[in-house]
Amino acid sequence: MNTQQFPLEEVTPKQLKEVLQCLLHTIIFNRTFGVVRPKESVVDFIDFTYVKCDDESIEKAVSERAHQFYDSWLRKKFDPPRRAVVIAFDERRYRSQLFGFSKVEEKIRWENWILPFSLASEQDKGMSREDLQRVFLSILRCINDNKNHIPPLTNNELVPFPYEIYFPSPNDAINNQGIMATLGSMLKGPSSAPSLLLT
Repeated sequence: MNTQQFPLEEVTPKQLKEVLQCLLHTIIFNRTFGVVRPKESVVDFIDFTYVKCDDESIEKAVSERAHQFYDSWLRKKFDPPRRAVVIAFDERRYRSQLFGFSKVEEKIRWENWILPFSLASEQDKGMSREDLQRVFLSILRCINDNKNHIPPLTNNELVPFPYEIYFPSPNDAINNQGIMATLGSMLKGPSSAPSLLLT
């Protein structure tokens, strides 16, 4: 399994949604293989410009999940101070059933991105423009250097591989992919910095 780690600096509660949306849009934009209309967007608090897909359904999905993540953490008064978001990509495969007379769709997961966030207080400076730019460029390098695992394209859709954005807890039963073991060690380690992982 291929795993890449990049430092992700602390964010304040006010920075959280914008930073999360920037990272999710960056990953999705680079996992679109159809004809895409690029659209510039800005992380306002540090005036950082990035490119995302000019697509209403992607915009809605990312915005909703970022707000849900923030709201769910806010309800718990940002406790624990470290939580993660996962964006996972699946491949559609079709398996024959009933002696070949019918086909059943299966989803095979081929890529996971784990975005662990560590929260700073509002009094702290949180994430700077340079911090986000470093993570942003690291994501792009990782994407450009890791292409052999991408499944073959079987359709012309903008995002040919279904994706899911979710918020794991240490109790989630996804150890079979090695995600929670890595995430658990990061969350428990006394000096471990939050990281972004590609598995």
